[in-house]
Amino acid sequence: MIYDAIHIGPFTIQYFYLVVLISFLFTYLIMDAFLTKTRLKQFIRNNYWVCVFIVFITYKFSVLIFRPQLISTNNWIYLTGGNKGIYLGFLACFLYLLWRMKKEKLGLKLLLLFIVVSVICFYFIYELVKVFILSLV
Repeated sequence: MIYDAIHIGPFTIQYFYLVVLISFLFTYLIMDAFLTKTRLKQFIRNNYWVCVFIVFITYKFSVLIFRPQLISTNNWIYLTGGNKGIYLGFLACFLYLLWRMKKEKLGLKLLLLFIVVSVICFYFIYELVKVFILSLV
């Protein structure tokens, strides 16, 4: 099961987070290796990890928006935003990319190409890594 965890000393890391982290890393490396020297490649190099960070932070802390009653508990930091948090993270990432696009004076076509290429690449790598890691467990 992908929600099992690996224990390294006092740390517990879910396989899901491990698969996602490896998928983001391989997605970046593959897009960097196979894209030619274009404005898209430069745009990806400048904004990919910022987008990953925005999605992650929004996902983790969106529980404060969707379930504010959990703020008073002492373990709210371990909760996640669930599907709503992921969607909010993608929206925040998209708004960030729109802002960067206008700042760098790029076309909407380049932004959509960046989103489509990274989502498709991430999805296929995520599925491959998930199958590989789950076959080891």
